[in-house]
Amino acid sequence: MKLPVSNSVFVLVIIVGFLSVCILLCALLGWYPVLVVNGRVFLDSQYQEGFSVAYHYYQPINNASQEKLTDAQLRRTLRIAVLEGFVDRVLVDQKLIKEMGRKNFFNKLNEGVNEMFLDEQTREGLSFLLSSVSRSAVEKYFLSDVIRFQLLEGRLRLDNEGDVTSWITKKRADASVLVFSSGVAWDGQGMTYKK
Repeated sequence: MKLPVSNSVFVLVIIVGFLSVCILLCALLGWYPVLVVNGRVFLDSQYQEGFSVAYHYYQPINNASQEKLTDAQLRRTLRIAVLEGFVDRVLVDQKLIKEMGRKNFFNKLNEGVNEMFLDEQTREGLSFLLSSVSRSAVEKYFLSDVIRFQLLEGRLRLDNEGDVTSWITKKRADASVLVFSSGVAWDGQGMTYKK
């Protein structure tokens, strides 16, 4: 049965309206990609949460520094650092999962984060950060990266593959990185601002 033209237009308007609402919701909630690293997608909502953790961690350090950055300079620096951190996270995860197995890697990661939170000195040191951002965000975007790099350092030493910085530099050159964040580009070694 063929719909009359007026019904077809009505159905088309409903579909377009529905898609528009979906796109608007995705944009408002940050459900769109800002970065893809070796096939792993990072959404704007993840970037915003990671940036918030980094900003609230480094802002007091910056304020106490004699070479203090302006707030705009700090934000600009952290934008690059957070995006590069996502690239490094993927590279480290891929190596450690390959060598340790997925389950073992994530178990070690969770154990390490939990141990850090059990340490009273660490909790006290992070208290200023935990007053500004959630514990889960601190775990996900700060402590888990500390543990990742400790695990990587141990694996590199065990396999006699050199230091973490050299390894990251080499792996960054081979990484497939697509940046969808405006004004930023990947040059094969790190993020840069477009001119």
